[in-house]
Amino acid sequence: MSEAICHNLYQLDILSSAKRIHSFWPLLAKNEVDIRPLLRKLTRDGVKVFLPVMKNAQMHHGLFTTEESMISGPYGILEPMHYEKVPPLNLDAILVPALATDHKGNRIGYGAGIYDRFLATAGCPLISPVFGDQVVSGIRKEPHDVCVDTLVTERSIHHVRTM
Repeated sequence: MSEAICHNLYQLDILSSAKRIHSFWPLLAKNEVDIRPLLRKLTRDGVKVFLPVMKNAQMHHGLFTTEESMISGPYGILEPMHYEKVPPLNLDAILVPALATDHKGNRIGYGAGIYDRFLATAGCPLISPVFGDQVVSGIRKEPHDVCVDTLVTERSIHHVRTM
């Protein structure tokens, strides 16, 4: 299913023509979509792919080059060794992790709000790759929650808002 989701993601014009994106490194043990093949392909295509680097409960951004150049971060997630400040307005798209989403673009993450603070400053499309069974009804939205623009599953691409 992850392979089909990666294929659907690459069909999005915004990703196939992107120069700089922010993504996440998947937590396979937590049932996140394995987007690693897509990240490798984008990198080979010359796209700058930035991944979260957590320092002092704040999100920074490291350029993904290879898996060998990554280390385990404070939450046990692989992250690039080196990081920099990447203004969200300089990104073409952001791939957003989710435990679950609904058809309105509401998502459930891990609850710390770190991603929502970052997403609130973004001026680019927010895309959440999820398995079809992770799209549920009626996720309660908190005031600080940021909705995604597009949901991509193994079976469909659902645009919540125009990108």
